[in-house]
Amino acid sequence: MKKDSLCSQFQGAILGGVLAYELGQCWLTYGSVSPGKPAMELEDDPSLQPMISLLKTEVGHLQKPLSGALSPRSSGNAGRLISQLTQSLIQYQGFDAVDYGKRVQTQTKPLFKSASEVALVGLPLGLFFHDNLRALQPLDWKELEGVAEIQDGIGLMATVIAQMLTPHPDLHRLIPNLLPRLQPKTALTAKLEQVQTLLEHRASLETAVRQLTQAAKASSATFDSENWIALALSLYCFLTTPEDYSLTVLRSLQTGYHPELTVTLSGALSGAYQGLMGIPTRWRLAFSEKPLFSQTDPKIENNSVEFNNYETELLQLAHHLFAVWSGVYHPIPSHPACKTFAQSAVATPTQMRIQG
Repeated sequence: MKKDSLCSQFQGAILGGVLAYELGQCWLTYGSVSPGKPAMELEDDPSLQPMISLLKTEVGHLQKPLSGALSPRSSGNAGRLISQLTQSLIQYQGFDAVDYGKRVQTQTKPLFKSASEVALVGLPLGLFFHDNLRALQPLDWKELEGVAEIQDGIGLMATVIAQMLTPHPDLHRLIPNLLPRLQPKTALTAKLEQVQTLLEHRASLETAVRQLTQAAKASSATFDSENWIALALSLYCFLTTPEDYSLTVLRSLQTGYHPELTVTLSGALSGAYQGLMGIPTRWRLAFSEKPLFSQTDPKIENNSVEFNNYETELLQLAHHLFAVWSGVYHPIPSHPACKTFAQSAVATPTQMRIQG
């Protein structure tokens, strides 16, 4: 496929993940309504109408989830978590362990329920450090104590996102190339090997869900360090339909396994791979009709995001993360340079030498 601009891929990853999360939340609520009973609260909420209409149009009717039953919600708001962590990187011009950790703790209570949720922490880091993943290795995670497997989850997501931003990502070798970088014989590597086998055999979505959720435990209030199911399902859904954002997200919803988490991960991967142009306009319009709500902190020094609708704020946030990665100290939306920055030819020095 023709690669979009790097800035567009930043925007695609963040918007793609958060949009998918909101759709997953709506689907989870809408799908939990008993058949034949009016969803009074849902139908009366005007902010959800565009999303509900989108679901009805795209899905037609809500089928029984393939994992047997809708899983309970995750421990936090993934949309807010992504935007808050992105804002942290912008404010501190990079990674600040104390601030990053505090934002994670604020947005996820309890901290995490499954290992797959840890992967969300790696999304903004994968964008910011995509050209230098080695910088992630010595990062200090003291603020996230109690999550022993955090390095694996964050590192995996960051590495996958970084691969999406390369000029020619080899999706067929994505998982085989990831495995040597991880600790051997863990629950994570076992799930990744399972996904690779399913891909090689071109297994159906129903087969993939059945096999990947076979060992699923009942929901627990404590952190499950071996539960990588949502991450595995998101990788499967993305790698089977990499050129189609909407199909990736809809298939992730249909799994029924923590749909708001599975779709967030797969939506971010698809958005990073295809760029902003890969997200259907109709989906973006439904999302942009959400009420005004700032995902960022207006009090901090480097908050360059102007108050606007949800979608526009997220696009600005991704744009400014890209600008900071490129060396801009304090992006100001009204400045002419920032308005044209997204159209500039920007790449890592290594890529510029190779392509030049």
